[in-house]
Amino acid sequence: MINLNLFPSKRLALYLVRLFLTRSFAVLFALVLVLMTLDLLGESGKILAVPGNGDKDLWHYVILRIPLLVSRFLPFAVLLGTLIAFVEMTDGGDAAIAALSGAEVEGRALTVNEAKPREPRTGGHGGGRGGFGDRS
Repeated sequence: MINLNLFPSKRLALYLVRLFLTRSFAVLFALVLVLMTLDLLGESGKILAVPGNGDKDLWHYVILRIPLLVSRFLPFAVLLGTLIAFVEMTDGGDAAIAALSGAEVEGRALTVNEAKPREPRTGGHGGGRGGFGDRS
């Protein structure tokens, strides 16, 4: 089971997990589909050249080849899916603010604002006790 205590809320953790998994599986599906098509373009002539082979044998080849392609390109799909998920998270900030503003979490209404850069501080040298010179 996934440890969801790392994130501030369970809703955010589930959202990130769903975003990551859907993007990773979509990339994996697209990669396997494209690579299988290219592989079939090269191998279909050899498979159909054997007397007695037909469409059934092409589909048998595809079914046997898919696990190899998935195992070989899963790391790339996870990496690309993660990158796509992070890019989408940075692009969807306004939508997240609109969706979460006013939502209720643990009985309290949330107020969500966009973070702004900190303004430069003016005045004094930080206050406190003063200098650290003579401590006698």
